[in-house]
Amino acid sequence: MSTVREIGEDLCLIEQPMGDSCTGIAVLLGKEVGVIDTGLPSAAQEEIFPLLREAGRDIGDIGLIVNTHSHADHIGSNRELQETCGAGIAAHTSAIPWIEDLSAQRRDLWGLFPEYHPLESDEDQSALNSTVDTPLEDKDKIFIGDRLFELIHCPGHSPGSICLYDERDSLLIAGDSIQGHGSASAGLAMVLDLDGYAQSVQNLAGRPIRCMVRGHPYLPYAETCVLGEEQAREFLAESARAISRYLLVLFELMKNTPEGMTLGEVRDFMTREFGRGQQTIQAMFTTAVMLRRISEQGLIACGDDGHWRPS
Repeated sequence: MSTVREIGEDLCLIEQPMGDSCTGIAVLLGKEVGVIDTGLPSAAQEEIFPLLREAGRDIGDIGLIVNTHSHADHIGSNRELQETCGAGIAAHTSAIPWIEDLSAQRRDLWGLFPEYHPLESDEDQSALNSTVDTPLEDKDKIFIGDRLFELIHCPGHSPGSICLYDERDSLLIAGDSIQGHGSASAGLAMVLDLDGYAQSVQNLAGRPIRCMVRGHPYLPYAETCVLGEEQAREFLAESARAISRYLLVLFELMKNTPEGMTLGEVRDFMTREFGRGQQTIQAMFTTAVMLRRISEQGLIACGDDGHWRPS
């Protein structure tokens, strides 16, 4: 069962169940209703529409959807809301190709590691494709509901990841841009761009944040997607420290393993060390990008047999 948290008179967060976690859907009840991320495909009928009816609003009041990034658990109800309500969709320009073609997104992501996470089928996800009407860029200002947000481009988790910042209330809608220790289900924070992620954390740390709304209940604060001021500050610090710890442990592992390890073996070690040992593709992305970083420093290399070893 989903949980609805009232963050303000005009702002509710739906925490839609997703496995042993949840995904966040923010609904802003202004003169026009705005929705930030649309969750899984079932969210429109099971969570968003019932919330609006309970608030005495019509589903046709939804005028704008903003996606914090392109991953399927955040855009699953885009198309239904777009077609049912006539809502426009806004997203960062880098996120648009995957929002408009989920099948390509699935192939592009899962196809990076076919030997470890083969596609179970060439599933056609075109029924969930949606059209982005408003491309966004860093520092753009946009009204969602009755609130004015500044868009902060936060690459790292994905190229088109963004945060939305309401300066008046020091409110940050963070999506999956900042991940602490990762989710309970993913094993590690999912990062595709280490430099982008580090810069994103640094950019956010300089802003006053009284309330942070995350895309999932990332560790070490796994009770809810919503954090208060003190927790938000510590969460940002932990997000930076987590990546440093990953790199340090990974370098020590490689230095002390002259026989080498495959990418999958390194991933499994890292998730045992930092998570619950899940063999997830999310942890594979992070492991691969960290191995590449250490190899760029000339400290390790991948042999023809697919084993990473000290150089």
